[in-house]
Amino acid sequence: MNTTTSKRLLSLLLALITALSLCVPAWADNGSGETAAPTATIVDTVLRDTLAQEKAALTSPDFGSEWILLGMARSGYLEKGSKYFCDYYDRVVSSVDKAAQKAQAAAEALFAGGSDHSNMPTVELTEEQIAESGLRMTDLLVLAKLASSKSDARRLIEGGGVFAGDEKVADVKAALPAEKLDGDGIILRKGKKGFCKVRRA
Repeated sequence: MNTTTSKRLLSLLLALITALSLCVPAWADNGSGETAAPTATIVDTVLRDTLAQEKAALTSPDFGSEWILLGMARSGYLEKGSKYFCDYYDRVVSSVDKAAQKAQAAAEALFAGGSDHSNMPTVELTEEQIAESGLRMTDLLVLAKLASSKSDARRLIEGGGVFAGDEKVADVKAALPAEKLDGDGIILRKGKKGFCKVRRA
């Protein structure tokens, strides 16, 4: 069972348990003349069993496991300082640090005159994308995720903040020569911090 399915099942089960706890009387006759256990006790038992299964299935929580971890924390199933939560925190911090280091290395490579572009965001265009876009700068900015739309790309170009390689793009109708995509391709830049390498796939 994948994490997404597991989280959905847990959410549905928690909703069902909550509904039952509101609808079933605190004490009920089980049909044998004996009084059944309080609903709160039943709900608590089922909830703890569910959380135990989730913990067993999710041995290494990471990004995307937040709802399960929140359920464990809010229910009191695990103490706040438990090793399970600490391991999750360490994994998240490590992932964020690695992403930050990668972004910093990419920025240094571009703006500090470095030659290492291995961490730079890169888009490899297929022949179909090349033909459809006509290599128009507005299309390329969208494909490189430097602009949210063609109209946004036009505004950026008109604002003077777009560069293809070392050349400023001044014309909203400008298109990139196909040979610029050969080899390592060309670096498109938006403002001071937005950049992406574009090359042929």
